[in-house]
Amino acid sequence: MTKIAFAAVVGLLMIAASQAANTQPASNAGDALLTEVRGLRNDLNQAASASIRTQLLVARLQLQEQRINTVARQLSDVQSQLSGTGMAAMETRMRQLERMLRGVLSDEERTSAEQEMTELKVAMEDTQRRSDALTAQEATLTNAFSAEQSRWLELSQRLDQIERDIARRP
Repeated sequence: MTKIAFAAVVGLLMIAASQAANTQPASNAGDALLTEVRGLRNDLNQAASASIRTQLLVARLQLQEQRINTVARQLSDVQSQLSGTGMAAMETRMRQLERMLRGVLSDEERTSAEQEMTELKVAMEDTQRRSDALTAQEATLTNAFSAEQSRWLELSQRLDQIERDIARRP
């Protein structure tokens, strides 16, 4: 009987060892599958992150372009106002009045020319103040335009970097 019991125990051990050997590859396959799923999840998270960053940068880039366009429009308006001050015409009229006053005029003509000259001087001073203010505004807008372009370039470079990162992925 001991031989039968011994044979039964050996048989059971062989069956258990066989089942353990069969479950080992299944466990290895499960581990490999789990590793693959984790890798896919990581890739998916990276792709989603890149997509979100790209969308945010594109939106910021568009806002920056709007800012650049706004500043460019303001700068153009100021430059148009500067060119249309009429200062050159006033200076020409002032020289004409000065030549007239050096010549022979009646008292009425001289009084009229002097009054026009006084009014013209006031207008020229106002125009010069306005021109100075516009020139200062032009300088401020030019600096703002440069700053906005720099920000746009920075955002564009970041977007290019994301594009290169995406292209490098297998």
